[in-house]
This record gives sequence, structure tokens and C-alpha cells, in this order.
Amino acid sequence: MSTLEDAVEMLENFYQLARRPTVMEYVQKKAAEQVYKLFMEEIKQIEEIFESKNQPPMPFSHPTYGGNAIWSYSLIVRANRVKDAIDSLYFIQEHPLEKEALDRHRKLTQHLDESISKRKYEDWLNRMASISTNERIEASLKNSLLIR
Repeated sequence: MSTLEDAVEMLENFYQLARRPTVMEYVQKKAAEQVYKLFMEEIKQIEEIFESKNQPPMPFSHPTYGGNAIWSYSLIVRANRVKDAIDSLYFIQEHPLEKEALDRHRKLTQHLDESISKRKYEDWLNRMASISTNERIEASLKNSLLIR
């Protein structure tokens, strides 16, 4: 499957069609394990994207700190989207990987949220404090925002 949502949908379809105990057991254990592994791989990819040292891709129209916050929030939305797919596995009885996967998701979203609310906001406040003198503000206001 190319996406986690597709894998969850396929698993749900197999579960609804399953009549034999061996097929139901396979869906409950092996196939669900693959879905949870896909979920953890997606969380790992999001962590790697966030932790990479490269500047996040942002449109030129976004301010530096606000754009970084929007980018971090987009990663939270991406993580929550795949978690919603996992939450739709109502028919899977407590899988061994479930607790670990949901814990990794919780830690990732907390880390991203702290990044937005603490680090990026504090960096912005420090930057604003460093240009607090009236002369620097006046000089900054004289700069053109639009350049040909």
C-alpha cells in the first residue's frame, strides 16, 4: 500500500470479508502489525524531516519565525492525519505495537508543539528585543518591502 490510509481501508475490508478463523487471526495479528509498522515509519519520517538541519521549505511571503511555526504545524497535521487512520482500526483488539506507536505519536506532537510555542516564539521575542531602539526601528521602516 502506498499510504497508511489505504492500508487501513484494505485491512478493514479484509476484516469484514473474513469468515474463517485463520483469516480473522491473520487480519488481527499479522496484517495489523504491518499497518502499525507503516504508522511508525511515517512518524519516523516526520521526525527526520523536523530534525534535519536544512531550512524548511517556505514561500517567500511567509515571515521567518511565523513561516517556521506554520511549517512545524503542518507536520503536526500530517502526524494527526495518520493517527486518525490508526484510530479507525476499531476492529483490532489491543495490538502489541499499538501502545508504542501511539506513544511515539504523542511525543512527536508534543515536541513539535513545544517547538512552536517555546523555541520559535522565544526566538522571535529575542529578535524583537534586539531591535528595540527607536533608531533601528526607524531605519528598518525606511527599507522597501517590495523590490524589483
